[in-house]
Amino acid sequence: MRIKYPFDYSVMVEQTKLAQINEQDAQREMRNFRRSIQDKYGYEIKLERAQAGVLPKTTTVWDQDPPVMCHTIRLGSPSQEMMSSARIMEPYVRGQALMKIEIECVAREAGVHKLYVMTRESANDIRGLCEPWVQEEISKGKSEKELRKVVGSAVFGLSYSVNSYPTKMLVDLELNRRFPILRPAQFVRENLWELYGSNDPSKVMLPDPLTVPLRALHAANRLFLDEDLFNGTTTHFAALRGTTVGNLAEELFKAAKTEYGSVSPGCHYALMNRFAEITGFPNMIKWEDRPRHEYLAETASFN
Repeated sequence: MRIKYPFDYSVMVEQTKLAQINEQDAQREMRNFRRSIQDKYGYEIKLERAQAGVLPKTTTVWDQDPPVMCHTIRLGSPSQEMMSSARIMEPYVRGQALMKIEIECVAREAGVHKLYVMTRESANDIRGLCEPWVQEEISKGKSEKELRKVVGSAVFGLSYSVNSYPTKMLVDLELNRRFPILRPAQFVRENLWELYGSNDPSKVMLPDPLTVPLRALHAANRLFLDEDLFNGTTTHFAALRGTTVGNLAEELFKAAKTEYGSVSPGCHYALMNRFAEITGFPNMIKWEDRPRHEYLAETASFN
């Protein structure tokens, strides 16, 4: 049976070939981009490879504990399905990380830089919302220990999604605009990630109160890919249109378009707040303007 892809397969083949042709030039542009950020804002950007089982991560000088006077990009390993395209996608993956660092540096220079914090109290409140679901599942014979794990992962996933998707949308648009050479690799990476990536919340068990918000946050990114990044050439969101998840995703996407339509330093922070509000968790985020190690040390001193 022929597989139905959420993109035109012939376009994928074409973009893959272009990404292969562009690979060396794209790598060079990302090296230059890295140097320009280092020169302009004064901090080294270190690149490292994640060990097996360790998630990729991009951290700025201000977001590290213990304090380290450099930005750090930890690159992950591609999944088995994406392995064959890993090399041509890498300039784009590095570009995403570098752009994340740059927009935080821009915010810092403008005096509006903040750090996203989900407080213990907020996390406990969200866990409390899930408690009726936990008890109901226990009554059906499910393991309480496993259910608590599901809730913990879902709370983390909610926080991570509210934090990451607004920044990702801004980053992807800026890369597309400023570095046309990355567009073929961007097309390959984003489409394969949606096809094979492990971050789709519909593939895992979720507690009822968080099911729709988590799926809608992911779906909003799918809508962003279809309508903004790839201009109607993909159909990742199509099956969700008109559903409860899809309707909430459309509301999130509308908020995103309003915010990144007039890009200004720190606009992604405002969008994180809006995403938290729209998904029903308006008090989830606490913002800090101090480096992470400072407020963590203060918190520890109170315990």
